[in-house]
Amino acid sequence: MSCHSFRGWFCLFFAAATFAGCGESDDIPDLGRVTGKVTLGGQPVAKATVQFLPKGGRPSVGITDANGLYELGYVRNSKGAVLGLHTVRISTYQKADEDSGEPAAPETIPAKYNLSSTLSHEVKAGKNEFNFDLDGKAEVLQPNKFKAKAGRSEEDPSR
Repeated sequence: MSCHSFRGWFCLFFAAATFAGCGESDDIPDLGRVTGKVTLGGQPVAKATVQFLPKGGRPSVGITDANGLYELGYVRNSKGAVLGLHTVRISTYQKADEDSGEPAAPETIPAKYNLSSTLSHEVKAGKNEFNFDLDGKAEVLQPNKFKAKAGRSEEDPSR
């Protein structure tokens, strides 16, 4: 898996949906509203990207606020996630954005919740609240270290 920013994927999914002209609201499957809170060691996690990835279909994404609260978006003005089982990934990593001047943000969430996620939830019709109290004692991998573990490094891309 590429180690690009999860926020980058968020933008990519929503931009692709917008520019692809995903059609009228009839093309949107049944969605369950998904909200919740992300904490790490009992403390709220701000600016984390929360992704719900179904086995088939389009993922849903949300960003936590200063209190760790999130709400998933599907496409355009559609909130929620497709019904069914989802793998959940939570990440704070963000590459620097030279265009906006936004600095890079390091990963603070252990890999077992993002790159190697062990999280899953089933989204049902109606309201769904999924809170994540993450254990910060597990290994946190920065994307360049993940690449190095995979046999590549940013300093030597030929490996």
